Order: sequence, then C-alpha cells, then structure tokens
Amino acid sequence: MLEVEALLIQADLDIDDIEFSGKRGKQQQSPPPSPSSQDHLSAANTQQQEREKRDAFRKSSSHVESPAISARPSSDVFRQKGIGVIHDKTLCDYPKYNSSYVKSLEVIENNLLKYPNIEFVFDIHRDAIASQDGTPTKLVCTVNGKSTAQAMIVCGTDAMGLENPNWQENLILALKIQKNLEAVCPGLMRPINLRKERFNMHKTKGSLLFEVGTHGNTLEEALNGAKLLAEGIAETIAK
Repeated sequence: MLEVEALLIQADLDIDDIEFSGKRGKQQQSPPPSPSSQDHLSAANTQQQEREKRDAFRKSSSHVESPAISARPSSDVFRQKGIGVIHDKTLCDYPKYNSSYVKSLEVIENNLLKYPNIEFVFDIHRDAIASQDGTPTKLVCTVNGKSTAQAMIVCGTDAMGLENPNWQENLILALKIQKNLEAVCPGLMRPINLRKERFNMHKTKGSLLFEVGTHGNTLEEALNGAKLLAEGIAETIAK
C-alpha cells in the first residue's frame, strides 16, 4: 500500500511506452478499445449540487453553480467522437451531502451491471477556491483567444486502507490525458492531484475525477474548458 500525503504531480515525464488497460476487474490487460457506438464510458456528478461549506458566497447566474453543466458538453463531445457514453444524472449529494460518495458508488455499480461494456468511469466536479475574505477565485487561461476555465485531474489511491487495486492504471491514464492536453492546449491543465482518498475509483482501470473550473469561473469559461478537456480525453482513450 502506498504511503503518501496529498501531492501534486507534473506530467512532464516520458510515458509514451507505458501500457494502459481500461478493462475493469482483474482481467487480462489489453489496450483501450477503438471508438464505437457501444457504451464504453460512464460520466456522473457525485456532488452535482456542490453545496460547499462556504454558503456565504453569492453566486451569479452567469457563474458555475453545478458540475453537471460541464458534464453535458463533455458527453456531447464523446458521442461526436464515436464513443458511447452514459451520462448518469442521479443526485448523489441529496438529501445528504456527506453520503454522496456512498450513493455514487451504488450508481457506478448499477451502471456496470446494466452496461457491461463500460470501461471508463469519470466523475465531473467543479472546484471551490476562495481568498481569506471569502472572494471566489477563478482559474482561467486563454485558449484560441477564448477565456477558458482550467481543469484538474484527481486520482485516488489506496493510502487510506481502502481497496483500490487499479489506482496505478488510473494514474497512467491521467498522465497520458495530461500530457496530450498540455501539448495542444498549454495552460489548460492544473497539476494532477494524487490523493490518499479512493473516491470510488476502484471499480475500473479507467476511473478518474475531473475538476472543471471553480465557483468563480463564468459559465462560458467552464463550458470552454469542459469541451477542450473532453476532446483531450477522447483523443487519449481512442488511441
């Protein structure tokens, strides 16, 4: 079991020769499938309502209030690339926010049973960062002349003692996505966040959590970031 505190990883190493298998369970390793009309990917929002403890923040309707907003265009991009996707819209953080990951695990397990071709499970979030006086902080870059919300990949481990035999495979996928996006959209991606928590990433060898922008970003910035992130993910898993 890995002994590690929460840390940041820059994807600046050469990982082209690392093999990745997106097959779930303890099956024989093989490369990810080519895009098809089958449902290979499940997208969800564990904390769709994102009820942060910082309830004092007043959110304008032009700012990002729910990660589900970012998940919708991401799903559209995957479908356009020929990758079948199940966008599960179950409210996992209602009525109990603290039980959101328990509920989302049930959703993941049900979808894996219902759609056995699923090989990738992505959880789309929106970050929350603020200054000491409570002012929301937005993370933004410029891509193709457009103001764009930055994105971050979160990868869980087994460092808290929970079973997570696939975390290294998940990290390899995260590194490849990070590297590919940094090559075509410099500045879009924040450093990968490798965490002690599992975040329900133990069910497949292609499970990751994505933070798109913060509650300080505008809706347009979040949508721009979500689209570019999804395009980078699609290009990576299609190889």
